Amino acid sequence: MCGIAGIIDWTQNAPRADVLKAMTDRLQHRGPDGEGHHLHANVGLGHRRLSIIDLGTGQQPMTNEDGTVWVTYNGEIYNYQELRQELLRAGHKFRTQSDTEVIVHGFEEWGQALVPKLRGIFAFAVYNQASGDLLLARDHFGVKPLVYFESDRRVVFGSEIKALMADPEVQGELDREALADYFEYGYVPAPRTIYRNIHKLMPGHSILLNVKRRAKLAQQRYWKLDYGAGAADIGEREAITELTRLLDESVRGQMMSDVPLGAMLSGGIDSSAVVAMMARASKDPINTFSIGFDDERFTETQFARKVAQQYQTRHHEHVVTADIGSLLPRLVYHFDEPFADASAVPTYYLCEMARRHVTVALSGDGGDELFAGYDRYRQCMAPAGLDGLPQGLRSLVFGTLARVWPRALPGSGFVRAARHGRDERFVEYMRAQYGALQTGVLFSSQLAAALPPRAGFEYLRAAFEPRTADTLHRYLEVDAATYLPNDILAKVDITSMMNSLEVRVPLLDHKLAEYVVRLPSTLKLNGGVTKYIFKKTLEPLLPHEILYRGKMGFGVPMRRWVTTQLRDVVRGYLLDNSRVSGLLDPQLLRTMVEDNERNLYASRYGGKLWWVLFFEMWHRDVYGQRSKG
Repeated sequence: MCGIAGIIDWTQNAPRADVLKAMTDRLQHRGPDGEGHHLHANVGLGHRRLSIIDLGTGQQPMTNEDGTVWVTYNGEIYNYQELRQELLRAGHKFRTQSDTEVIVHGFEEWGQALVPKLRGIFAFAVYNQASGDLLLARDHFGVKPLVYFESDRRVVFGSEIKALMADPEVQGELDREALADYFEYGYVPAPRTIYRNIHKLMPGHSILLNVKRRAKLAQQRYWKLDYGAGAADIGEREAITELTRLLDESVRGQMMSDVPLGAMLSGGIDSSAVVAMMARASKDPINTFSIGFDDERFTETQFARKVAQQYQTRHHEHVVTADIGSLLPRLVYHFDEPFADASAVPTYYLCEMARRHVTVALSGDGGDELFAGYDRYRQCMAPAGLDGLPQGLRSLVFGTLARVWPRALPGSGFVRAARHGRDERFVEYMRAQYGALQTGVLFSSQLAAALPPRAGFEYLRAAFEPRTADTLHRYLEVDAATYLPNDILAKVDITSMMNSLEVRVPLLDHKLAEYVVRLPSTLKLNGGVTKYIFKKTLEPLLPHEILYRGKMGFGVPMRRWVTTQLRDVVRGYLLDNSRVSGLLDPQLLRTMVEDNERNLYASRYGGKLWWVLFFEMWHRDVYGQRSKG
C-alpha cells in the first residue's frame, strides 16, 4: 500500500511545497520505498510508496503521456490488466506496467464513471489540469482510508489525519458528538472523525470537484451492498458451485504481486478458507502467520497449525509476550483518534511478524459480515417468530418476564431479546455489548451539559435500510455499513501500515459480495448454524473440526493487562488530575480503576477501562500536543 496527501487552495495560491512535504513525511510508514510531489496552480499532490507491482516504474504522483492528468493513489486494482486493454483499444498510450496508470487514463476516458469499473481496494485523487476536475474516491467496502479537511480557504486530504495536521491551516477542534459516538461504539463512525472539520470519505463514495470553480464538497455514492432487492431463488448446490468459483477467482486475482506474499492464519473459518484457496492456486508452499498468547482462552494456534500442516505451508507462529506498555503509545499515535478495539494489539503483532517475511498478506476479514458468522445474528434471530405480535404485547409479556428471570438461567437472553422489535433488539444487543456505561454517567457534568440530548446508538438505528425486508439481511447490511469499515478494516489498515505491510481481503471482493447478497438468508443462518453455505462450500477443503467448532474471535487478555503490565500507565493517565482531560467524570474513573484491580474478571468496568485509557492517552499525547503546537 501507500500513503497519499493533497492540498487544494481555494484562494488560488500555490500550496507550499514544504507543507506538502511535511504531510507525506508523516506517512512514511505507509510508503518507505519512495516519495513524490506534484504542484500545479492551486493544487498539490503528494505520495509515499510501498512498492508492490512494477517496482521500477510505478513512482507517483503519476501522469499521462502529455502531463495533463495526475494521480496519487493507495491500493491495488485487481482488474487493471482488463481495463488496460480496453483503454489501449481506445487509443491511450501506457508508459508503465503498473495498475496506477489505469486510473490516469481511465479518468481521461470515463471521468467519474471510472470508479465503478474498478475491482480492488483503493483511495485516490486524480486531477485533470486542463479541465480542473479532481476526483477523490474510496473503495467499495472502505478497506483503504481517505480523510479530508474543508474550510473556506482550502481542502486538505490524505490517508491519515496526522498528515492533514501537518498543514498549519487545518483546525483540530474536538467534536463532542463524535466523542459521544466513540464511547458508544468504540470507534468514531464515518463520515465523522474526532475533529469537527475533518471527515472520512465514506466507503463506496467519491467526490468530484473542480479546482477552478470553488464549490462545497458533496459525497456521491457509486456502490452499496444492497439487500433491498431481495434474495434470488438459489439452491444449495448451485450456491456451492458458484461460491467455489468466485472464491477461487478472488483469491487468485489478489495473489498478483512482484514481492513476497503470504496469508494471515488464525485457525478460524475465514482465514483457513483463504489459505486453502491460495494453496490450490500456488505451485510453491505459501507463507502463513499465526499468533497466540500465554493464556489458552485467547489462543487458536493449535487450529491454525492443523490447516498449515494440511496444506504444507511455511508456517510461522509467535506468542505475544512483548511489553504492551511500549506498544500502546504507538497505537494511540497511529490511530489518530480514539479507538477501543483491543484486538488491535494482536493484529499489530501479527502484521509485525508477517512483515519480516513478506510484503503482502491476504486475510479472511469480512467473512462474518457476509455469511452471518457472529453470534449476535443467532441471538437476535431467535425471537423472530414473535415479530408478528403487537409490539405492546411483546413489551408487556417479555418485559415482565425479563424483570424476574435471572440472567444466569437458560433462556434469559431470549426473554430479553423478545421484548423488542427486530431492529431494536439488534441495537439493544450492541448496547449491552459495547455501551454498558452510558455517556451521561461517564462524562463530566460540564461535557454532559454541553451535549444535546441523545437517545443513544442513533448512528446504528439510522443504518437500517427501509427497503430490506429480510430480518437477518437487515443485520448483515448494518454491520457491513458500520462495524466492518469503522472497526475491523480501520484496525487492519492502521496496524498493517505501521509495519509497511499490505493486507488484502479476498472475501470482500465486491463481485463475490454481490453474489452472496442474493443468497437466501436461510443459506447463511440455518437451524442455528452460522455461515451455513460457506461451511458447506468449504467441506471438501477443510476439516470438520475447523468448520464447525465454536467461534472464538480475536480476543486479548486485556483485563489482565490493565492490572499488570499497564497498571502504572492506567493510574498515571486516569487518576493523575494534572494529566486527565477533564472530560470524563473523575470519581467514576477512580471507581473503575480500583474496582478492576480488586475484582479483575468480575469487574463490570473491566471492558470499558481500556476505552477510557485509550481516550485519555489520545487526548493528552495526540490532541494535547496538537493544541500546544
